[in-house]
Amino acid sequence: MGKIYEHVTPEMQDRVHTALTRRWADSIRELAEEERALLVDLVPLLNRKSHQLLTQPGDG
Repeated sequence: MGKIYEHVTPEMQDRVHTALTRRWADSIRELAEEERALLVDLVPLLNRKSHQLLTQPGDG
């Protein structure tokens, strides 16, 4: 939303953030094991987060 829309409320930003976070989490859960391993190799910081996502139930 980067200062493009003046009328965006904090609640609207929260809804967008929540929706995008859910989509991202769902996409991580849908990856094959090999794809997740490659992603973690490329972005090591995702290792812990992807493990957390895989050990908790999905919201979708």
